Amino acid sequence: MNIYEEDKYPWLKDEKIFIKESIEAGKVVIGLCLGGQLIADVIGGKVRKNDFKEIGWLPVHFCDSMKEIDLFSFSPSEPIMLQWHEDTFYDLPKGAICIAKSKACEHQAFIYGDRVFGFQFHLENTADIIHQMVERSRDILTADAYIQSPEEILGHPEYIEQVREWIHKFLSNLEVLEMKGSLLKGNVKMFIN
Repeated sequence: MNIYEEDKYPWLKDEKIFIKESIEAGKVVIGLCLGGQLIADVIGGKVRKNDFKEIGWLPVHFCDSMKEIDLFSFSPSEPIMLQWHEDTFYDLPKGAICIAKSKACEHQAFIYGDRVFGFQFHLENTADIIHQMVERSRDILTADAYIQSPEEILGHPEYIEQVREWIHKFLSNLEVLEMKGSLLKGNVKMFIN
């Protein structure tokens, strides 16, 4: 589904309201893939078809200076993440900063203010989820520059563990910094290349 398919998926309207209210209430909000696109839409960004579909285990490049921010200090410069999207967020509004990209997609992650995070890639992976996604989508897994075969996608259980470790460290750092009252304090811009 896509964020603009509210006629087909009416619950998207309520989801956008919930996201907007959560951001306005000062909550930490994290969106993965569709969730990141919904956040981008709610804060005034644009979502559109990406130039390329990305499906499979592909590298994401984080801005070099992000390692200087405690929240992301653990992350390698180019972690391998699970991509599964045709649309992407782009033209992010004032206050949103793109912090990662890939060869096929200019916007892979953004921070809005100091409490809202949108990721184009998937961090909620389990072997079962990935297997179900592949089985339900075999018809779209056709050879392309940024689309891997079912065998390639299912053949890397080590990436599932790497992503699990990445999200665990991100959420742990987020919790520690939130408890200290020093999440990002709006200082992200000075770190971005």
